[in-house]
Amino acid sequence: MYKKRVISRAKRKAYLIRAVCRNVKNMPMDVLVTLWRALVRPSMEYGAEIWGGPKWLKAEAVQNSMGRFILGHKGN
Repeated sequence: MYKKRVISRAKRKAYLIRAVCRNVKNMPMDVLVTLWRALVRPSMEYGAEIWGGPKWLKAEAVQNSMGRFILGHKGN
């Protein structure tokens, strides 16, 4: 249940970063990476030492999606 809440928050924050990029054209990649590291990653990694374990595929999917967005790739 906790992981579902974390993924939901991470997706909302990732959408917020995308919305900011739509309003500000040609945002540098380093700014996008800084936003990702400051807004999304801490909420996804909080308490990972306790609840961590096997691979968390949904978190990987959110991270891969945002990575593709930052790099400007639409597909694989």
